[in-house]
Amino acid sequence: DSIKFSINSESSGSINAKVGETAYSNHTVSINLANAKGYALGISYTSDSTGLVNKDTVSTSGAENSVISGANNTTGTNMADNTWGYSWNSNINADNTTMVYKTVPSKNNIATLAESTNLANNTLDMTGKLAFAVKFGEKAVAGHYTTNVLLSLAVQPGEVVFDGITTMQQMTSTICSNAKENDEAILTDTRDNKKYWVTKLKDGNCWMTQNLAYDGGGVERAYNGSNKCTGWQDDNTVAQYCSPGHTDGDHASRGNYYSWPAAMNGNTSATGIVQGVCPNGWHLPTSNTATKGSFGGLTTTYGAGDNSSGSTIMRGSPMYFQYSGAANSGGILNVGSNGYYWSSTPSSSTNAYFLILASSSANPSNGSNRYLGFSVRCLVLDEETYTYTVSYKLKDGQVLHSDSRVPDTQTVTTTDGSYAFKVAFGPCLSTGSCGGNWTGDDGQTYASNGQVTLTPDKPTIVMTYNGGGNFNI
Repeated sequence: DSIKFSINSESSGSINAKVGETAYSNHTVSINLANAKGYALGISYTSDSTGLVNKDTVSTSGAENSVISGANNTTGTNMADNTWGYSWNSNINADNTTMVYKTVPSKNNIATLAESTNLANNTLDMTGKLAFAVKFGEKAVAGHYTTNVLLSLAVQPGEVVFDGITTMQQMTSTICSNAKENDEAILTDTRDNKKYWVTKLKDGNCWMTQNLAYDGGGVERAYNGSNKCTGWQDDNTVAQYCSPGHTDGDHASRGNYYSWPAAMNGNTSATGIVQGVCPNGWHLPTSNTATKGSFGGLTTTYGAGDNSSGSTIMRGSPMYFQYSGAANSGGILNVGSNGYYWSSTPSSSTNAYFLILASSSANPSNGSNRYLGFSVRCLVLDEETYTYTVSYKLKDGQVLHSDSRVPDTQTVTTTDGSYAFKVAFGPCLSTGSCGGNWTGDDGQTYASNGQVTLTPDKPTIVMTYNGGGNFNI
């Protein structure tokens, strides 16, 4: 939360006024607010002032006025003799002569200069011009006229949402769980400082309600400005992305197009909850299911069927899915008529599941080629997740057979309090034997194709190969 309020004057506070001419004193008022729901900027006399008063004791023959009265809603050009007032304009370059000057009210009747009860994004960055004008007539007493004017700023604090965090990477399952449905905020992805709307949706999870535009996950295919991503390959194994543009804090911003390998950040063998190209702490939705954190779970929660009304629901508040189209080697297609969003769930060795939106469709579990460039939305579950990992290595001195290799690392992220992995089959050594046992860094022996169960207390294990085995190459 922050409040910055400043007043800068063109003069030192005193001005010289000639009889019969309107004189002006100009001030620039700047207000910068963060996490504020509303504000009101007001003006009045202070408690010890009631007018513009001559503080000198000089007496002039025939003079009548030593107190200058209020301007009473007149322009600088049309000001009456022996009157003064204030005027406010949001344009700091406004013409003094055409601004309308009003009488300064008493301390108990503050006049509002500017206000709002519903600041966009709970922020304000405003400057305005506060001008004072005075016109002395022939019968004014010469001297030094002074007064005290109070400029007041009242601020209504904004509701603290998501524990007041400002970045995507600060979001946690606990923060999400504590939030109320439809709580929303604009958060910054610290990887590139792009800003996105994030909302606690009805399914209990915190979703991006704006398309991801992070430049990563694979090879960049340059957007040529004419709905084409130069060099896009229709190859299901290629991680590639294209960036047609991004607008901070705009639900309708198109974001990037990602092939499925790029959405997965190259980790196409990952299962369970997959971070992919999402910020740390966030992950891709799943599909072909109605479980928590899936597109199917989201459509079910909102009652969005695979029909026109379902499409309208998904594209409206508070989710704001877009008709962003898709990219392939032929260009960017169907912008304005279709939306496509990758899940982390493969549907075959060449295809993956995605959410498709069209005029008469909202299908959370469609499948198509992985090379297609689709949009990405990320989410954080409102319950804690755990990442379990099994990695494998050879014992010092062991040599693999030329046709064999060390098994890949196995990684799963899930909300489950434990996860059982199938232990990899032991590789073939240069001796020709295969399928031997492994020794974990917990000191236990694990058989090839056996099972190892990991828990949050022991989320990782390193398996060292013992060799041997009853199989020969």
